[in-house]
Amino acid sequence: MEQPPTNLEEVQELYKAHIGKHLGNRLGEVVELDIKNVRPVEGVYQPRLIEGNKTNVDESHVLYLTKRVKEIGSLDPVVGLPIGKEVILLDGHHRLVAYKRAGAQKIPCQIFKGSPEDAIRFSISENQKARLQMASIEKHQRAWELMFMSKPDGAPLFRNTEIHKETGASKALVSKMKKVIAEFKKADIDCPSSWKQAQLGLIAMSDKNIDWEGSQLDADADALAIKIRKAVPVLNTSYKRRMFAEAIARVSPQTFPEVLKYLLDTDDAEEVIEEILEQRALEERERSELDF
Repeated sequence: MEQPPTNLEEVQELYKAHIGKHLGNRLGEVVELDIKNVRPVEGVYQPRLIEGNKTNVDESHVLYLTKRVKEIGSLDPVVGLPIGKEVILLDGHHRLVAYKRAGAQKIPCQIFKGSPEDAIRFSISENQKARLQMASIEKHQRAWELMFMSKPDGAPLFRNTEIHKETGASKALVSKMKKVIAEFKKADIDCPSSWKQAQLGLIAMSDKNIDWEGSQLDADADALAIKIRKAVPVLNTSYKRRMFAEAIARVSPQTFPEVLKYLLDTDDAEEVIEEILEQRALEERERSELDF
């Protein structure tokens, strides 16, 4: 592979072109591979890196595995989908990083026996067995990626309920993603590869003067932040932080829940917002009773 594939369709084409060749003849076997021939593919068998993150791995786990490689020489084999003399990594991303950091040239790899679509389900299953924890933003990104995966006949690879189950993203969010995709198709715009950019794009589609890739939004937010810093004191006490929060709520009470939703960016944002608003309503009632 001169360039690694960027989506499931490209993986399917590569796999089909190499069936029965080289490693394709050793399905199910464990073989020693040059470490450079084991290729991770973000956005297909591993969640795509989230903007601002440098790595998708748990550093403490990698440190432990690296130490084990140096002490005993090897770990359990990684698992890879055969593409000629190379494999696309399905399971063992932490082990691969550990081997590289230990300076290893070779790595044991079990050659996956199954289709690229089978490999998707396998990689998700193995991550769940390992109980790898994903932040909400990572769950959302993985759910977004799965929305676009399809079988060779073009049918969706996952139903909405499966995406919810496999990623931990809420059913409501997965349903929303489907609607967002429909909006992009309606506008004849290619869907962004990241869920964050998709949300920005959806907002901007209602105003064509906005840069839907987000650069204009970033610039506007930076400008507003400068004004806020000039007007707001240093938030170095609980009282000042509470005062700041109350001020934001008073700027536009009708849109306060939406502002909170963006700040929270979690699966349970709506539930948290509802609790906050209920608490605020209770406090208002108590103040009214005291005033009376």
